[in-house]
Amino acid sequence: MKNRFAVFLILASLLIFLGGCATVSSVFVNNLSVDITDIKVNKVDGFKEVDLSVGMFIRNDNMVPIYVTGLTYNAVVGKSLVATGKNSDRDSFMIGAKSGKRIVFDMKAHPKKAGQEFLKGFITKNLEMKVYGKIFAHTKIGKFTFNYSKTRKLE
Repeated sequence: MKNRFAVFLILASLLIFLGGCATVSSVFVNNLSVDITDIKVNKVDGFKEVDLSVGMFIRNDNMVPIYVTGLTYNAVVGKSLVATGKNSDRDSFMIGAKSGKRIVFDMKAHPKKAGQEFLKGFITKNLEMKVYGKIFAHTKIGKFTFNYSKTRKLE
């Protein structure tokens, strides 16, 4: 009987500890802040395809370093999805505690999907593009996914 009670106490303590770890991880690892700093046109191929460079600044306000292992992106002009993709898995990087990192990734946009709205905005240099997606990261505490969404004008 004493052995069963001891096992029960150990299991109860373990469950409380694991629940505490989940609470601690959510306290120490909050959302990252993401800003799209610039979207630059690199090459235009007759409006079939436009090569873009997207600058992104990721700020880690957490008390632990974050290891970014991947990100996805989607780009919308008006109501049309003009680009979608992900970075290469080999492009992982670390952001220290209470610091940030600027990254640049390439994107291929397909302006035909947005039609005249893309063309008019591109010619008048007033084209706004919404970029959104997910950032996949991990720490020593666990794995996390952060959503981001920003609208920026093409340069």
